[in-house]
Amino acid sequence: MSATTVANWDAFAAAYQQPTKRNSAIFLSGYQLFLKRNHYCFLNHGIDTDFLDAPAMEAIAAPEPVFTLKSGNNIVDVTEQYIHNFGILPAPGDSLLFWAVPYSDSSGQFFPPIKSVLVCEEVFIDGLFLNLVIPNGNQNITYSVYLSKPVHAGSNYGGTKIRYMGCFTTKSFLGLTDTPGSYAGQAGKQVSVKADETGLEFAAGGGGGLTCETLAECPVTISTLEQILILQSFISGNLNTSIPPVKFGLFYNGYCVPRTDISSDDNWRLSTKTEITALMAFLGGANVAGGHMKIPDLAYWLAISAGADNSSGFNGKGSSGRNSTGSFNALKNFMMFWTSTPYFSNGYNVYSVFDNSDILYLPGAGLFRQGASIRLVNSNTLLAEGEKGIYRGNNNIIYRTIVINGIEIIADNLAETFFRDGSPIPEVQDSAVWRYLTTPALCAYNNDWANV
Repeated sequence: MSATTVANWDAFAAAYQQPTKRNSAIFLSGYQLFLKRNHYCFLNHGIDTDFLDAPAMEAIAAPEPVFTLKSGNNIVDVTEQYIHNFGILPAPGDSLLFWAVPYSDSSGQFFPPIKSVLVCEEVFIDGLFLNLVIPNGNQNITYSVYLSKPVHAGSNYGGTKIRYMGCFTTKSFLGLTDTPGSYAGQAGKQVSVKADETGLEFAAGGGGGLTCETLAECPVTISTLEQILILQSFISGNLNTSIPPVKFGLFYNGYCVPRTDISSDDNWRLSTKTEITALMAFLGGANVAGGHMKIPDLAYWLAISAGADNSSGFNGKGSSGRNSTGSFNALKNFMMFWTSTPYFSNGYNVYSVFDNSDILYLPGAGLFRQGASIRLVNSNTLLAEGEKGIYRGNNNIIYRTIVINGIEIIADNLAETFFRDGSPIPEVQDSAVWRYLTTPALCAYNNDWANV
């Protein structure tokens, strides 16, 4: 630092007294403010950031910016950072501690941190996004943003760790691109920057534009594919969780079973009775197969029975079921799932994994009005025995999968609320309505979506 720069920062520190975090009566020196400003600039903008020689005072006009955990026009993709720090993305409805540290690139000034609790409103197949709305359009302000893992809203979490997720910058269109004031588009058609610098506009006649040689070579396409592959690798490689996480899944009545469009493509379908019988034999027989299909975790079962080791990777959970009368069976006692094989004219065959090591065929349980789980399978898989993969459903949930006895099967209970054409599967909570249905329906255990 030159003597002039040192003097400028010392004068700035005297005029703009910023307390330290540990003691509000002690203020940062000019050199400390210089280091703080450049630390944040390098963190957010990289090594090309210029040193600021002459800091100055600045104000942020009201109202304050609004941050939300959903998609929008001004977003930061926090997917990789969040997974790196916390292992798994939050689910819609989760509350997260949030910090934003606003500072000016041009003046060197830091402003009071924005602290709040954000509710996760949306999670997508390609990740988690922070959205920023700046009503006043302040220029040259950077917001370093931080998030925590899910917490209970309203509680005091003073020791909860928050981690850096990225930054927002409020620059103009020209400040974010190297596009000149005018651009000769394809075949000489003129493309210009709008007067308000919010984007591009086409001259009379249209056409042209900023295009890639081919869609496959487009940097945006490549970046998007890389993000999807990272998510796919995280799910299939670890067999750790679906995104968003599936707990017990949903129950579907027997009128959903013949609907082939409950899957997202024709390769995925309900298993047959024959396939489940073969699966039982492959895992050592009906008396032990259930143990090899169960997660040994008291979060999902009333007790951990002998032989429960989930060695198959099936990830069975005690999701229970709903009777044809509309009442719910005891949670964590057993898991009941449909097959596509008809049970005379009364419905479809049902199998159950119990709280011991058994897996049983349940004759008479397959009534159309019974509520049971669904596990889709793919018998045309290209994966090898025991290999892990993914399945993306109609709700854009990415399910983990596993190949057992040559058939790929989703390793969580289905949690879809739409058919393939986008039409909803009706939710029916009332037991009296449920017992007399003659059309497809779904429900959560005890009508509580926290169980899904």
